[in-house]
Parts: sequence; structure tokens; C-alpha cells
Amino acid sequence: MSEQEVTVKSALVEANELIKAAFTDHGIQNEDGEQVTVKEFADLVGQKIWLAADILGIELD
Repeated sequence: MSEQEVTVKSALVEANELIKAAFTDHGIQNEDGEQVTVKEFADLVGQKIWLAADILGIELD
């Protein structure tokens, strides 16, 4: 598996884990253990998706 494939897979797995965590009783916490806001959550997931799309050469509008 190439380095790009590993990065894409990792980004998509992380986005999936973030989404799943958002729907648990624990929610998502930052490095300081504080609950993240909806905007912070959206930014985190978005970063992972945009990274994967960029590597795959997919333009997201």
C-alpha cells in the first residue's frame, strides 16, 4: 500500500471514528478533555474528508 493510500485510509477512518463518537453518550473531547463544539466537530471531520479528496484528486465544491 502506497503512502498516499495509507494517508487516505487513515483520514477516512478518523473521520468515521469522529462521526461515531459524536453519537455516543461521551461525545467528542479535545486534547484538554473539554467537549468540542459542533463547529469544531465539523471542522475536524471536514479536514479529514478534504485531505482524502485532495490526495485522490477529487475536487469538492
